[in-house]
Amino acid sequence: MKQRSITVITAIIFDMDGVLADSELLHVLASQRLLERYGVTVDEAFLRRYTGMDNAVFLGDVIREFGLDAAIPELHKQRVDILVGLLREQVEPVSGMEEMVRGISDLPVKRGLASSSPRPVVMTILKKFDLFEWFDAVVTGDDVERGKPDPGIFLEAARQLGVSPADCIVVEDSKNGVAAAVAAGMDVIGFFNPNSGDQDLSRAGRVVDSLEAIPGLIRASAV
Repeated sequence: MKQRSITVITAIIFDMDGVLADSELLHVLASQRLLERYGVTVDEAFLRRYTGMDNAVFLGDVIREFGLDAAIPELHKQRVDILVGLLREQVEPVSGMEEMVRGISDLPVKRGLASSSPRPVVMTILKKFDLFEWFDAVVTGDDVERGKPDPGIFLEAARQLGVSPADCIVVEDSKNGVAAAVAAGMDVIGFFNPNSGDQDLSRAGRVVDSLEAIPGLIRASAV
C-alpha cells in the first residue's frame, strides 16, 4: 500500500464504477455491443482509455474514428439502455464494499457520490445496492458540463455537501478520476481494482488494494 499523509477531512466522496460496483467490465461490454450494431469491433484495451470519463467524450471519438452515421445523443441513449440492462442482471458490489460502508457509517463525515455515469446508470446501481439514502449528495455525469478528468464533478459534490474541497477525500479507481480529484484540490485514496484495467493511480495520496482498509484511513483523518 502506497502512503502519503492525508489531511483532516469532513467529507468523503466516492466514485461508483469500480469502487462501489464491480461494473467496469460491464461498461466495456455495453460499449462493444453498441459499436457492433454499427459494424465496428473494438477490443477491451481500446475502451480502457475511457475509464472514468464522460460518455460523450467516448462517443464523439468513436464517431470520428470509425465514421459512424449517428449523433452523440442517439448513441448515448442506446448505450445507456444496453448498460442498464446488463447492470440489472449482472452487477455485483466490489468485494469488501458492504464492510466499508458499515465501517464508515458511524464516522462524523459527510458522504457524497461523484460518478461520470449517466443518472439512470447511477440510480440503477444505488437502488440495487440500497445505497441511495446513504449518501448526502449524489452527482452524476448528467449534472456537469464536463466529465472527469475535469474537476467539476467533484467541486459540485463538495458544493452540495456544503464543505470546502480542501476538506474532502476522494476514493477513486481510475487515472482520470484521480486526476479530476487532484485538480479539485482534494486528497485521494486510490483503490486498485484489477477489473478496472491497468490504471495509473500514482497521483493519489495513498493506494490500497482493499476497500476494507478505507474506514481506518478515514477514521484517522476525520474531524
